[in-house]
Amino acid sequence: DFGISKKIEGTISSSALKGTYMYIAPEIINGHKHDLTVDIYSLGIVLYRLLNQNRIPFMPKYPKEITQSDIREAVQKRFSEKYIEGPQYADDMLSQIILKACSFNPKYRYRSAMDFKKSLSNYLQNLKFNQRSKIVLNLRDNKK
Repeated sequence: DFGISKKIEGTISSSALKGTYMYIAPEIINGHKHDLTVDIYSLGIVLYRLLNQNRIPFMPKYPKEITQSDIREAVQKRFSEKYIEGPQYADDMLSQIILKACSFNPKYRYRSAMDFKKSLSNYLQNLKFNQRSKIVLNLRDNKK
């Protein structure tokens, strides 16, 4: 799906709809003009699923089984500007990054893939630093 926005920029009719429904940005479904941030949205949904037991936003929490009506309802909510909760296995900082990418309103998303990458890289750097700090603190505690 990535890069499809280059091929279908601008307002499109539903008959010209291209992309996977589970990952497609709301502005495409709603027939609004869009830009390359639709790809950032799709990537955000992919990351969301990876950190949420393979479930898109608004799906029932694992281990509840998913029905076709659950899928329809989840997709409908995603296209109607409802607030998305963070993925189940993401901390607050990572949730904020993913939710920014998945923002219903494109003007609140990352403006470029590079901006998105920088946020994720900074997150990983902080995570590594915090893990190193915890190890050092644990070592100090064990010496006492």
